[in-house]
Amino acid sequence: MFEYRIRDNEADVADVYLLPDLVFNNETGLADLQPTTDGRDLLAQDGLATGMIICLFTDKRLPDEMDLPTGQVDRKGWAGDTFDVLTEKGEAELGSLLWTLWPSYLNDDVKVRAIEYCEDALQPLIDQGAVERFEIQAEISGDQQSALILQIDAYSPNNNDPQKYRFGVLWEQTVN
Repeated sequence: MFEYRIRDNEADVADVYLLPDLVFNNETGLADLQPTTDGRDLLAQDGLATGMIICLFTDKRLPDEMDLPTGQVDRKGWAGDTFDVLTEKGEAELGSLLWTLWPSYLNDDVKVRAIEYCEDALQPLIDQGAVERFEIQAEISGDQQSALILQIDAYSPNNNDPQKYRFGVLWEQTVN
């Protein structure tokens, strides 16, 4: 299971090697590796953002007690969660249930559920001490109200000024 930690003075060490960041593109709704400006390496500056992207946009397995969304035939989920979740060590299944909202029309109920799913997905980052808390807001935006915007403020344990993240998730829906 993944563990995300923010290490004090990490950037002050000359030889530190950070894993590459996943960079979320709000226009395409995709996350990918991004080269540095000189093109000689991969960008590695924001481990928290990468952890959040993994937590939010990995499809968590739908619990058996929940109905499959319209058009879905499986419960998805990360394969590693079928054999490697050590709950006695505080581990939880990886990902979020945001994927279950894609067939839904954007409305206030979807916004509320999106916030709940984000809170659940990001809880491991709190449990592991990477952040103290998150404040999450969702809004419907875009042409024909076809985008769900997630505004997530991450508060570190020793700083009252949040790091602000904004994820725009495009919706494919029919507008009447």
